[in-house]
Amino acid sequence: MSDRAWSDGPMFQDTSGALAAESKRLGRMVDRFAVAMKVKLRKKAQEGYGGWDDPVKFPDKNLHEGLFRHVERGDWIDIANFAAMIWYRQQTRKT
Repeated sequence: MSDRAWSDGPMFQDTSGALAAESKRLGRMVDRFAVAMKVKLRKKAQEGYGGWDDPVKFPDKNLHEGLFRHVERGDWIDIANFAAMIWYRQQTRKT
């Protein structure tokens, strides 16, 4: 495996199995993070939070403010959840 970092660009050009191993580790990381995101979202829904997908009830500005508020707190799961909500809205507007 190379010593290159993500910021250095693609690091795999060999067929030694390093790419498969890296892909597996990335998959586990994303799966675990997604579970944590879902748990937090479910908890907030049970507390009565909702409307993220309705731009009239919850404007884009509110999503962005929530994202930045959680960045300041360093709450990585909430940061990811707000980022996902913003991303989802942008994707659905493209279709």
